[in-house]
Amino acid sequence: MTEISLILFMVLIGFYYWKMLGKSRKVKSVKAQLVEKYTYTPVSRYNPNPIAYVIVFETDKGKRLSFDVSEFSYKGYKVKKRGTLKYKGNMILEFK
Repeated sequence: MTEISLILFMVLIGFYYWKMLGKSRKVKSVKAQLVEKYTYTPVSRYNPNPIAYVIVFETDKGKRLSFDVSEFSYKGYKVKKRGTLKYKGNMILEFK
């Protein structure tokens, strides 16, 4: 009986992760405001001076969403701008 329980447990864990992965693949659209922009220097063996660019949105429901973006994209975003944010997982698709 323990082998069946273990198999059932593993199937349930697999199903849970499959559902969570599916949620990150959906395109979501929310009303949001850009509340913060910042950079930081991550540790890297290969790049001596890497810079990461991050922008943070706050939705109308108070949820904060942060995204890593390119330097070029980072410069185009203005703090306090409101609009509709479309994203998929951890990638911004559009902000108007």
